[in-house]
Amino acid sequence: MASTRAIAGARSRIDANRRDARERAARVARPATRRARDDDAAESESVSEPGSRAHAGPHDVVVKRTTPRPTRAVARTGAVATKSAKAHRRQRAWAPDALEFHGLVRARREDLGTRANEDERERFPYGDGFAFARATCETETMVALATAMVGEERRMRLENVLEHRSFSLLPILEGVYDVGNILAVCRTTEALGIGCASIVSSKGLSFKASGRTSGGALKWQHVEQFETSERALRVAKAKGYRVLTTEFDGAQPLSHYDWTVPTAVVFGNEREGVSDEARALRDGAVYIPMFGFTESLNISVAAALVMSHAVTDRINRRGFHGDLTEEEKRILRGVYMSRLIPNYAKQGYLEELVERHRKGQKLAVTDDIDVSEETLDEIELLTELDAAKLVGRRKPKRDLGWDEHLDG
Repeated sequence: MASTRAIAGARSRIDANRRDARERAARVARPATRRARDDDAAESESVSEPGSRAHAGPHDVVVKRTTPRPTRAVARTGAVATKSAKAHRRQRAWAPDALEFHGLVRARREDLGTRANEDERERFPYGDGFAFARATCETETMVALATAMVGEERRMRLENVLEHRSFSLLPILEGVYDVGNILAVCRTTEALGIGCASIVSSKGLSFKASGRTSGGALKWQHVEQFETSERALRVAKAKGYRVLTTEFDGAQPLSHYDWTVPTAVVFGNEREGVSDEARALRDGAVYIPMFGFTESLNISVAAALVMSHAVTDRINRRGFHGDLTEEEKRILRGVYMSRLIPNYAKQGYLEELVERHRKGQKLAVTDDIDVSEETLDEIELLTELDAAKLVGRRKPKRDLGWDEHLDG
């Protein structure tokens, strides 16, 4: 009799264990969303810090998320949503109204304070003095405050640049898609002492990302964007430029022209060349003599050859290339000195320096922007063009370390 009761008790215990096991299995098999809702409802009063509760062995731990929460999860659990890296970049205080390309921002050109020349018929693009949102500044004041932050060697280099600077040659890039080509043209022409460039491009377009370096040349050039070729060429003609297009039909070689005459040269895009609009308004056409099987050149190479020949021709005919007046040198000295200041591109930074200088306060030096000049050039160009986005960014090459033995 006792043995029968023992057997029955053992069976009841086994049945109870089986029921518990089935209940546990059913709980694990429930949908994840229902289980999370039940857990959050049961634990919402006990959890005081943002995050989600995870089961790790015998203890429960609060795990901080490293990725943004979905909107539904935030609404369901009441947890605090984590911000993405992109959201943090957009909220950077020093450039709230700038465009963003690959997470980097750049202040718009008007935030640099430069004034435009009021006479639209003049080729020199800058006006006297600086105008910011809350302050104005004379050219001499900008030079004075920048002198304290720029070394003597850089100032001597600036004077040499002013002596050879000219706005009598103007490259006009028509519908160029590759940002690398645009920046390469700006780098080459700036190195030759040419201070301006025009770009024909509709607003809101996508551009091919640059895989090349610009050498930080864009901040030394006045770049102007036009919606149509007709507008760009009519503005150039109003400023006294002779307009030449680069093509073979009806064109003359480079040596045919006198390049001491102020000249704007139109370079067509990578696929279609010069447009019909440009041909209708041109004063002539020019071509680069070629003697091989190749029938065309990259636009940046073509611009380098044409502009290099133009500068050489000007020097051979007159003995010099730079043709700025003393007044234009004075104004341009102020513009370039402002861009020699470290971190000049930070939004509001130049304006803050001007206000501190007027109050006699010590000039504040901020930390360097952890962005290369080439990247800033690219962002400034895209901002000037009102570009929508970049496509096809090339990844940087890996450093394999094969040349480490050359160091030292």
